[in-house]
Order: sequence, then structure tokens, then C-alpha cells
Amino acid sequence: MKTTVTLLIFFALFSLNTFARDYTQWSLPEGAKARLGKGSITGNITYSPDGSRFAVAGSIGVWLYDTQTYREAALFTGHTNSVESVAFSPDGSTLASGSRDHTIRLWNAMTGEHKQTLIGHTGTVYSVTFSSSGRVLASVGGRQDNTLRLWTAVTGEQKWRLTGHKESVTSVAFSPDGQTLAGGSPNGTVRLWNAVTGEHKRTLTGHTGKISSVAFSADGRTLASGGNWQDKTIRLWDTVTNRHKRSLTGHMGLVNSIAFSPNGKTLVSGSGDKVLRLWDTGTGEYKRRLTGHKKLITSVAFSPDGGTLASGSWDKTVRLWDAMTGRRKWTLTGHTDFVRSIAFSPDGRTLVSSGRWDQTIRLWDVMTGMHKRTLTGPAFSAESVVLSPDGGTLASGSWDKTVRLWAAVTGRHKRTLFGHTEVVNSVAFSPDGRILASGSDDRTIRLWNVVTGKHKWTLFGHTEVVNSVAFSPDGRTLASGSRDNTVRLWDAITGEHRRIFSGHMGGVRGVTFSPDGRTLASGSADGTVLLWKISAYRPAFDPPSVATRSVQPDSSKPPKTNANQVYDNAIRAVMWIVNPSIGEGSGVLFDKQFKLAVTNAHVTDTSQAVDVYFPAPDENGKLIKERDFYLKSRSVLKRLGYYTKGHVVAKNVETDLAIIKLDGLPETARQIDWGFTTPTINAGELVYILGNPGGRDLWHWKLGQFQNDYGKSLHIQSDVFGGNSGGPVLNKQGILLGIIARSDRHMNASAIPARYIYQLLSESNVRYSGSRR
Repeated sequence: MKTTVTLLIFFALFSLNTFARDYTQWSLPEGAKARLGKGSITGNITYSPDGSRFAVAGSIGVWLYDTQTYREAALFTGHTNSVESVAFSPDGSTLASGSRDHTIRLWNAMTGEHKQTLIGHTGTVYSVTFSSSGRVLASVGGRQDNTLRLWTAVTGEQKWRLTGHKESVTSVAFSPDGQTLAGGSPNGTVRLWNAVTGEHKRTLTGHTGKISSVAFSADGRTLASGGNWQDKTIRLWDTVTNRHKRSLTGHMGLVNSIAFSPNGKTLVSGSGDKVLRLWDTGTGEYKRRLTGHKKLITSVAFSPDGGTLASGSWDKTVRLWDAMTGRRKWTLTGHTDFVRSIAFSPDGRTLVSSGRWDQTIRLWDVMTGMHKRTLTGPAFSAESVVLSPDGGTLASGSWDKTVRLWAAVTGRHKRTLFGHTEVVNSVAFSPDGRILASGSDDRTIRLWNVVTGKHKWTLFGHTEVVNSVAFSPDGRTLASGSRDNTVRLWDAITGEHRRIFSGHMGGVRGVTFSPDGRTLASGSADGTVLLWKISAYRPAFDPPSVATRSVQPDSSKPPKTNANQVYDNAIRAVMWIVNPSIGEGSGVLFDKQFKLAVTNAHVTDTSQAVDVYFPAPDENGKLIKERDFYLKSRSVLKRLGYYTKGHVVAKNVETDLAIIKLDGLPETARQIDWGFTTPTINAGELVYILGNPGGRDLWHWKLGQFQNDYGKSLHIQSDVFGGNSGGPVLNKQGILLGIIARSDRHMNASAIPARYIYQLLSESNVRYSGSRR
């Protein structure tokens, strides 16, 4: 009974998200100042053996709670996708977590220190559990895997890989006495087996979706089973009678839309759980929960005076609420399909809503709730609508890949803007109404002159669909949120890229600025809202090729980058690494702030210290390439500051990568252009390779031809045989694709994809400026 009460209290706390200011700061990505919400509950809940804590598997990591105070004790982050299962070792010293990123992580349960990552599963790890001795860890893989794996808990070594399952068992648990084994199934049932004989004892039914977790209470008399996002319940069963005891609800869904109140003190978020939540932006405290929609909420907006809140939903309705009391004022019906977007007029008297598939935009009287006008167009299905600041022009982004401008008063179609090659998801006017921004499935943002309809800039950089765009109150900055999990800032006047905010574990569905422009809020599919401190931005080294603008009005492709510019930028990020006991190789500087470089692990061998030399300029400022200079002038290089010591801080022999912490950097050093996602590149495209191919110049520029991405390696065709290990492979924009691992005499080179650099960082405790920690 104690367990049942504890879980009930926990879920009440979790669903309300009433949390203290302190843990809104935990494990924030760089640049973020607070997190609103804890993400979704994506997996199971498990108690520590002494009952003092319980762990919760979530979309952004593992939450640890104190069972006496029911307050948060810690947040473990590091997985690159949601956590599906957590388990304590019998002595409570170790916590294991299984994730959708196909890995298992072991943590020191007291300090939160990451101990090791277990790699082997090829699908989601749905369940992890320790043996009673704590020496063996069992894990269950998902549909793409369908295996049960046993690991040595101390070393992380895989012991057995058990195959033959016809369907994936999503979770397993032993009863405390070891006599019963419970397994959750994709068909919504829980099966009980005799753990000694393997005999099937009973099947428990009631869940309406796949079982994500099962767990026994400490006394073995209660079994808890958790449903996935389709079910959203936890059911408690009496293990003596095998009867259902209680269902617990309150899970959060996707955060689809967010908006600040005009005074900036309140933030509203609309979610896939059909609920509106109001938050205090100063404290992060949960204020109110508004219910009524029958399906997920797609869009939210405050009226200009802050008195009315509007919400659009998949239930085909728009609802108006009193923002102070939470009382529902009107339910607006008329759309024949789900409402995609809503917006208030500047005077707050008119609300505009767009339907996705019913191909209409509807205007409503906010005071009476009456329908005023319907706008339609050929093959028209609006994804987003917005009114100009003066209320005279309505802009809509459409499913037919266009942006349309309308006279808001008469409904007359004024202009159609062509250029996007996919669906237009979001449109936004600048504060002066002269510029319109549009974000699209084609991964670009376009800026338009509202008066002439001419295209100004195309902004490139996002690697996935752009879901949302928003101007800062002063009109100088444009923010964009994307399915690639990032938020980007752009100069709204010049189109130049300013900054990337990384940290969400799911696609960014919405972005919005506070009224003073100092805070940017981003809502994500990971179930959280992050608040970013815009005033903290300081112009620093910004890789010129990571994100670009197009100066050709009718161009849908990024501008060509001059090969000499790429070389000039990249050569300053390359270094010569010498291990006196082994030999030499190339390395790449990828983080200037924390002085981190990456090279091949085999260059470091067992040594933890290496010598590092940087390209040095001659008397005319040109970089010296000759190998003999660096062999014979080491004392000069040391005196001039183009030499430093390096210490290995992370290594993975399997991927042949090592991360090196440098003691110092010359002023000319620049970090390489790279991202967490390897840029798209097709077979036959040219790539650039830097290093020492064939023993010639120490830093030599070579062209290669990309052949294929085999997952663990990139196949490059180029005569870089010998002396190029650890050298970077760049695309034509200068973005890092990977580093050379090996090559042969047949012009075949193998490169380690850049994504494994990020993986090694995530698996280690290395701090770097792009960290999500």
C-alpha cells in the first residue's frame, strides 16, 4: 500500500510540473538559462533498494527523486534520445538506463557520474534489469533488434546475445523472491511466468497500447505496468489475486506551441496531451491547467492586452479562454479539419485561424465568438497565418509551397510568393511590417519584401524541416526552430547567421521572443520548453559555412564557396600530432573554447600525452607547408607558440577516435566547421582532404570523390595513401564530414564519420562548448 501511495503522489507532482527554481537550471545546454517542464515520462519508474529514491525514465534523461520529500534529487543526461528503462543495482550504487539511442548507460547512482556505455543493440533498449547479485545486467532490444542481451555489470562486457523472439518483449522484471518473471508485450498484455520452470502462469489484460515497463513493489504484492504514448496510463495489479487495482494518469505529450503573455510574466504551452499549461516565467512554477480540447493542441496565442488566450486543436475547434481565471469563453467551430495556426489582430478584436486540409482561413470576432469571414484559394491549405502589425495584411504559409498575402479587411488576394520547394510551415512579420519571414519543409527560411513581394534572402543551415520563425521585438534578429532539434539566430537585416542553440532532445515545434527581447522560448517534441538568454550572446568565432544566406533572389541553392576560402579556414584547424613512441598523424581542432582536438586513437596508443604542432606563418604571413621545416624547427615552433602539449581525455578503440585536451593555442588557430549531424552528401560529389598524403607537404590540399556512407565509415576515392591518418575530410562548404582512418594503394580511403566524434563526447565526461550537459 505504501508503494501505491508513493506512486500516486509522484504522478500528481510530475503531471503538474510544480518545480523549484533550482532544478530548472540542471544539465542545461550552453546558452539556455532555464527549462520549463521535465519532458515526458517515456519509460518506467524504479525504486532504489533502500527505498530512499526512485528514478524516472524521461524524454530528456533520468530524473531521480527523494521519496521522503518527493523533490528532485538529480537529472542524468547523456543519451541522445529518450530513455525507455531504468534499473538500480541491488546495492543501490549503480543505475542502468536503456534508451532509444540503442545504448545502455551505467551511472554512479550517488554522484551521477557516467561510468560506461554499453553498445550492441541495433534497436531501442526497452528494458534493463539487474540480477539479484548485481553482477549481471539483462537488456531487451526493440523491434529492429528482438534480442535479449546479458552483460557483465562491472566491466560492461557483453556475455550473451539471445535471439529467437518472434516479437520484441518491451520490458521484463523479476519478483523480489525470484520466483516470478513478468514481461510486457507490444499487444498490450502482461504475461507472468514461473521463473524457475518457465511455465506460463497468467496473462493480464487492460492496456490499450504497448507495454513500456513492468515493475514489482518491494513486498512483491503489487505489479505496476506502464503503457506507452498510445495508452498513457500506469496500471497496478494485485499479484495474489491477479486483479487490476488502480490506473494512474497525467503524462505529458508533445509541446506543439508556446507563447508569452504581453507582459512577459506568463508562458502558455499547448501539448499533445490536449492540455494547456500556464507557467510563471520568473520562477518556472506551474500555474494553471486548462482542459477541454478533445485532441492534441496545435497552436496557442495571447491577445495583445493579455486578457484572452486562444488555442487551436486537432479537434477542429478554436477555444478562447479568460487568461486570468482560466474560464472558457467561446468554442469556435467551422473548420472541417484540424486547426493548424491562430493569430490575433493588433487591436485584439479579430482572431485568424487556418485549417490544414479544409483549405480555409477563418476570421472571428473575439468579443462575440461569431464567424466573420472565410478566405479560400486554389489548392490552398494554410499551415500558418499571421497579421501585419498594422492589421492591414494577412500572410499565410501553405501546403502548396507558397506564401500568400491578403487584404485583411476585404479578404482580397493580393500576392503569391513563390520560391519554397516544400510546405511552408511558419510565417512572421517584422515589427515594422516591411519584412516577412517564412520557414519550410525544404529546410530553409526565406525573407521577403512585403511591399514589392520580392525575395530578399534564403537562409541555409538547418538540416531538417523548419517548423517555426519569429522576429525579435526590435526586428533585428530572426529566430528559427527546426526538426533538427536546434534553434538558430539570424541577422534579420543582412541574413547572416549568428548562433545555434542546441539542447532539445526532440524537434523544435515553436519559438517566440519575450516582449523585451531578452529571452527566447523554444518548445519541443521532447515535452519541454527551454528559455534562452539572448542578452548573453557575444559575437565570437562563427564558422562561416555552417549556415549561410543566399544573395540570389531566385536561387534555391546555397552559394558556392571558394575553395581557397575553405582551405584558409580549415588549415588553421589542422595540427600535426607526434607520439615519440609510435609516430605521427593529423588532428582537428573542433572546440576552441575548451581547447579540444580529435585524432585517431591508434596515434595515441597507451600514451596519454602527445606533442602538437600548428601551421606556422612565414615572414609574409603565408602558412608554411614543408614537412622538413616542422621536423627541423621544433625549438623555433615552441618559442613562437605554435607548439603545445596534448593530453588524451577520451578514447574509443573501436571507432579509432581519441579526444585530446590541448594546453594552449596559437592566435591563428581556428576550430573546424562541424555539426552534430553529418551534412547530406551524395555519391560522386567532390570532397576536400587535408593532411600529409604520401609523405609530401605536411599540410597538403587534396581532392577526393565521395562514394558511400556505410554507417561506420565513409568511402572516399582519392590518392591519399600514407601519412594522412586523422586528417579532416570536408565538403565543398568546409563542413567536417569525418577524419581519415586508413587508405590503400588503390585510391580507396576510409573516413570516420563526424557523428562518432559527438558520440565519443557524449559517452565521456569531456566538457565542450557544444555540450548538452
